[in-house]
Amino acid sequence: MQKNKIVFSNGESIEFDFAINCAGGHSLEIAKQFGLAHEYSDLHFRGEYWKITDRHAGLVGTNIYTVARFPNFPFLDPHWIKRSDGTTEIGPNAVPVLGPETYSGVGSPIKSIKKLGQILSGNSKKLLLNKEFLSLVSKEWKSSLSKTMMVNRVKKFIPEIKPEYFTTRGTAGIRTPVITKNGEFLSDMLEIESDNSLHIINYNSPGATGAPAYSAFLVQHLSEQGIINLTKTNSANLWNYDSIVDFL
Repeated sequence: MQKNKIVFSNGESIEFDFAINCAGGHSLEIAKQFGLAHEYSDLHFRGEYWKITDRHAGLVGTNIYTVARFPNFPFLDPHWIKRSDGTTEIGPNAVPVLGPETYSGVGSPIKSIKKLGQILSGNSKKLLLNKEFLSLVSKEWKSSLSKTMMVNRVKKFIPEIKPEYFTTRGTAGIRTPVITKNGEFLSDMLEIESDNSLHIINYNSPGATGAPAYSAFLVQHLSEQGIINLTKTNSANLWNYDSIVDFL
């Protein structure tokens, strides 16, 4: 990383006037390359799902969201989800993984070793002394390794379901919460701005649901600062920017 220039590992580079970093699980690492946010660290957690067979998908006709067993941590307990494509899934759990794109398996050995080093030397190591956190990790790993364990968590509020109703793994997503210097999960999104960049960090929930409105807010913010030039439009479709900003 150079002033107003990003150099990639393959030698290629791009120059910029103002960079907006909203790279999800990579955002904290990128911010640090800009010389920012060194007081924070992060962890990656994979949320896994199982699909129920079509034959049994009608057991419940609506979504059921549960209350998390560990309210001090930013994770959901498995719930019953009716997808827009008609499929039905249970999940997610929150399985610790060593990479922001480790949607299955354990990821790259080299990158995993690097991340382990960061965990043992950074803020995250304090969580390893937290008994409640270690209890959560143990339970989440069990529900990843055992389909029955996952189903039993949902069985508490849908007694009729059985492990054999689930034959296919569903969606998997990665959540990357930020850890403070006190070894605690940062509870809110983090915006860090410099003279040539804006970094969106710890944007986990409401995730995709809130992204359109939040993007409009950022565009308005940068426009008011004169960083970007916003051209008014006459578009009347659902994603009309001016209408969204007026609503906000």
